[in-house]
Amino acid sequence: ALIAANPETAITFALPAGVMPPLELGAARDDAGHWRIASSEPTRDLYALTRWATEQALALDALDVRRPSLEDVYLQLTADTAAAVSAEAAPRAAAGRRGRRS
Repeated sequence: ALIAANPETAITFALPAGVMPPLELGAARDDAGHWRIASSEPTRDLYALTRWATEQALALDALDVRRPSLEDVYLQLTADTAAAVSAEAAPRAAAGRRGRRS
């Protein structure tokens, strides 16, 4: 299993109604109406976001930058490991079923 060298940082913010961030930032809207950028390069992405907002004379209300906690990283690693084990076991189980004849 691959371990992410730099787990994604979450950059969240709110914009005025009807305003959308630039597509190149890859922001997605969450259930609360805030925008979220999952970033592996938070300094670069935060700079691009704040530069854009400044150029547009927009406030980034509720701006928040969060790196994953140790618990988040652990849960991701264990989920990735469990998925890898399941993926390896599936072909062996199928091969075992094909080899059995009734």
